[in-house]
Amino acid sequence: MNKPITLQVEEFKQKIVQLINNSKLPAFIIRPIIIDINNQLVQLEQAQYEADLKEYKEKEEKDVQD
Repeated sequence: MNKPITLQVEEFKQKIVQLINNSKLPAFIIRPIIIDINNQLVQLEQAQYEADLKEYKEKEEKDVQD
């Protein structure tokens, strides 16, 4: 059985916090790293959206043709 997404999200957050705390890096170093990671995530999210939209439109066009 797969874990519910809510539990997966909470575990993920806890692991990130633990990793940050264990790094012993000062906040002024961590913050730009987190910003960079966030920017990468935004790009991934946009790419996924575009891929999903393309797939949806292709299926929609195929359904119209059938």
